[in-house]
Amino acid sequence: MQPGAPPGPTEGPGPLPEKRRAVIVGCNASQKGSAEQSLQWAVNDAQEIYDELTDSYTGSFDPVDVQLFNAATDSSKDIIQALRAYSLDSREGDLLLVYFAGHGATSKWLPSTDALLVTADLDVDAVRLDPTAGLRISSLRNDVLELTAATTVLILDCCHAGSFTVSPIEKT
Repeated sequence: MQPGAPPGPTEGPGPLPEKRRAVIVGCNASQKGSAEQSLQWAVNDAQEIYDELTDSYTGSFDPVDVQLFNAATDSSKDIIQALRAYSLDSREGDLLLVYFAGHGATSKWLPSTDALLVTADLDVDAVRLDPTAGLRISSLRNDVLELTAATTVLILDCCHAGSFTVSPIEKT
């Protein structure tokens, strides 16, 4: 800048990521007879996150690239498939946002470091014979986040979210 010249524009945080994708999940309760008390606001919270991300004035996500799941009706398989598709189609410079609002659960049939994100189709007892039942933290880590080339933001608004932090994901 030359002496006496007006200051230039302030440098911002940098350019937006190439492609911004999000998977937003809200689930107030499992439909499979879980002992957990039904939540009141998880589905609403997920809807509000979706609305903010895709708002034409304040958001920076294209609605086509944001999937909103109401886990009261959508299965864990639907959710993991959407996550995997975004993950496998990502490139360096992209952003993947994953938001889950609902219950977290543990099962005596899984390691103590592996929690479940409660979806409508979760039957915790089914995990005994089918360890792939439900949306497991380990599945989210191994089958989605470790495979993506995108920068990932994971927001878990649930109990047992700390089980995700057992060991950091390191990308090479």
